[in-house]
Amino acid sequence: MEDPCGCRGKSDEYHFHGGKGGGRMNQYRKLIVGISSIRGVVGERLQPSLAADFAASFGGYVGKGTVLVARDTRPSGIMLEHAVISGLLSAGCKVISAGILPTPSLQLAVKEHNCSGAIAITASQHPQECNALRFINQEGMYLSDQEMSALFDIYNQPEDGFIRESGYQSLSYNQDLFEEHAKKIWSRIDTAAIRAANLKIAIDCCNGVSAVYTKRFLKNLGVDEIFALNETPNGIFNHCPEMVAENLTELSECVRTNHCDAGFAQDPDGDSIILLDETGKVYSDQKSMLIPCKRVLERTPGNVSASIQTTAALEELVKASGGKVFYTKIGEANIGLSVVQNKTVLGAEGGGIIWPEIHPCRDSFAAMALTLEKIACAKLKVSEIMKQMPEYHSALITLPCNAQSAEEAIRALASAYERFHPEHLDGVRISMGKVWALIRKSYSESALKIYVESAVSKVDAEGVAETFRTELEKYLSGV
Repeated sequence: MEDPCGCRGKSDEYHFHGGKGGGRMNQYRKLIVGISSIRGVVGERLQPSLAADFAASFGGYVGKGTVLVARDTRPSGIMLEHAVISGLLSAGCKVISAGILPTPSLQLAVKEHNCSGAIAITASQHPQECNALRFINQEGMYLSDQEMSALFDIYNQPEDGFIRESGYQSLSYNQDLFEEHAKKIWSRIDTAAIRAANLKIAIDCCNGVSAVYTKRFLKNLGVDEIFALNETPNGIFNHCPEMVAENLTELSECVRTNHCDAGFAQDPDGDSIILLDETGKVYSDQKSMLIPCKRVLERTPGNVSASIQTTAALEELVKASGGKVFYTKIGEANIGLSVVQNKTVLGAEGGGIIWPEIHPCRDSFAAMALTLEKIACAKLKVSEIMKQMPEYHSALITLPCNAQSAEEAIRALASAYERFHPEHLDGVRISMGKVWALIRKSYSESALKIYVESAVSKVDAEGVAETFRTELEKYLSGV
């Protein structure tokens, strides 16, 4: 049976780096433990006892301070929310429950309210039966690899950290955190230009958190007419929540039928978007971020932080504005840290942007606002703006293999392409004129990911990807 969360039969892909090992963690070997989160099928591997245990450990990690808790709309969210709150209270934390809230709103609130951290209960684009705990530090950013190691060290200690009756702190509720987030965006956007453009926008809320917030957000931005799909916040996904073209046919049709200027699909926790133009064409996550990135660079030219897998189109935009790109390992935590450390004007992450004027986290609401501002101020259609962007074509292949074999195959491939001076920031990146490739271990399954981008054509990108697949299979058969 296929595992929707990528959890079944993949204990060798347990992504815990450092820590003491053993202990309670052995009970949960087959959870996906990735960058800043734990994820699993609810009731099978992700259970309330586990959620409470991890929350208590997180409470110990942050030092018994104030912790925010929020969730997406999945039916399992309320159960996990109660478990997480119980765990945090048992560790002596003061807890503020924000209920159903976009993850970027939660991250901003940590900083704005001087909290010690937060836990977001969301599996984002993974299927409905999955859920996850995502851990956020006092800066409102996801835990880094090193911080996760420290959390697991605490998790693996004997269970002696529970407080006594006199030590319990309060539980309170705050349902206004999105308003704080939205106002910060509205104040930085030319809403008058958007209002004057009389824009018609279609949105697919996926019955996630955006079903609660996005229509009002867009209305206050100045959008004239909004057509909303899947706007019941019950977490029952009417299509696979992964935001790719085959899952967004209804939204595409809505854009065309209603003669909309653009369409946006948001993921269930509201940190990512996919853009559709006025013809209903669905852009990839890499292309969807180009318009908001371009708008930020027009407003504040400067340097940009991006993962090593980011489209080369971004680097062209940044260089044209006089800046440079600081590349990082894959993962929002790494990009956000680079934004802060290098004082860049934005961070680029597929399907969204990190706009530090709001907060150094991926934010679909900021991305939508900047996209609409660009459309309104340029007085151009989305398709016309996209034609001005550098054109690259991509291909992705997943090659199953175990972790040790993957590492050895990557080393062998890098050696074979030494003449191209491969980069080793995250896996191996090989640049060859008008085409480049990134080969790395998957963070969520026992596999190699082969990502290729070509300035020539889609066929060229696919052909190069197949060439690398063949070479890697040769190396894998010999290791």
